[in-house]
Amino acid sequence: MARRPTTPRSKTVIGWVELVSLPGISNKRVEAKVDTGAETCALHAMNITIVGRYVSFKALGRFHRVRLKELRSVRSSNGSEALRPVVDLVVRFAGRDELVEFTLTNRDGMKFPILLGRNYLKDGFLVDVGFRFVLASPAPRRRNR
Repeated sequence: MARRPTTPRSKTVIGWVELVSLPGISNKRVEAKVDTGAETCALHAMNITIVGRYVSFKALGRFHRVRLKELRSVRSSNGSEALRPVVDLVVRFAGRDELVEFTLTNRDGMKFPILLGRNYLKDGFLVDVGFRFVLASPAPRRRNR
C-alpha cells in the first residue's frame, strides 16, 4: 500500500549540503551531501574488515568497530554493483538524534564523506536544491597570513 504524501508544513526544509554529526563515530560536524536519488545513507570508510558479527573500519580520521547488520548489494551512481557492509549509526541533525542505516564504502573520489539517502530523509525533510547549509553554516575558514 502506498503511503500518502505528507504536507510540506510537516517537513523541515534543508539544502543539498548540510552539516551533520555521527556521535558514535565523531562529534565533529561534517558536510554531508543530501541525495534523494540514493536509497540508503553512505559513509566513507577505508580498511573495512568484517570479523564475525562486527565490522572494523577507518572513518572521519579514526578506527571504529561496530555491529554488522548485514551485507547488501548496492548499485552506485556509476551503475556498478558491489556488496557493502550495512551498519546502524546515530545521526545528529536538525536538533534530533536518529538511528539510521548506513552502507560503508570508499568514497575517496567524492567531495563529501557522508551521503544522506532517502531512508533518512523520507520522514521529515524537503530538499531545496538551490541552497546549502540551510540549518547551520560551517565555521568560517581561516586565511593563512
